[in-house]
Amino acid sequence: MDFLLDSNDYSDDDDLETVELPEWYLEEELYFSKLNSICKFKTHIDKESEFYGIKNISDVELLNFIENTENTSKKVKTQLTSYQYELFDDIHIALFGMKYSKQIYNKIASKIFKRCYI
Repeated sequence: MDFLLDSNDYSDDDDLETVELPEWYLEEELYFSKLNSICKFKTHIDKESEFYGIKNISDVELLNFIENTENTSKKVKTQLTSYQYELFDDIHIALFGMKYSKQIYNKIASKIFKRCYI
């Protein structure tokens, strides 16, 4: 059984151009990716009894808490469990590509608790 193959001329493919995406589009995609990561973080951490009210905090507000927490010498009394620290590690890796200190995570948790319980 013989098959005849048509020869294809792919020379037109050489004329394809690559188009760079505008800067605003890339920034917007990154922002929505961060919000998606925050949403997933909330889904997991709200199963922890201390964080039951986190679903009442918007993803945008929680992202602001995380992005605007600085490492200062002021200590907070909040202590998290090892699983909660793992969840904070995961969200920081997703958002910033690196882990942060437990002190930073405690400060973020303190902000979350203040927002949830007051």
